[in-house]
Amino acid sequence: MAKMSVVYQINVDQEYIDSLRERLVDEFDAKDIKIVDIGFGIRALQVLFILDESYSTDDLEYRLSELEGVSSVNMISMNRLG
Repeated sequence: MAKMSVVYQINVDQEYIDSLRERLVDEFDAKDIKIVDIGFGIRALQVLFILDESYSTDDLEYRLSELEGVSSVNMISMNRLG
């Protein structure tokens, strides 16, 4: 089965950024996490996941949105690998 790369932008309350980064790696096996400036001192996380093609991105998006401190989750890109 093919793999896919999915990048989400996760808007999060600023005091949760560091703890959320750790949790994304530990619990969700995030492959790459970048902090991006949105403006006016607000930052968000851009997170790369590598998933099996059969995995539901809707399920992942829902699970991410339920994390403490997360205000919204938006898919930035999705690409099939190989």
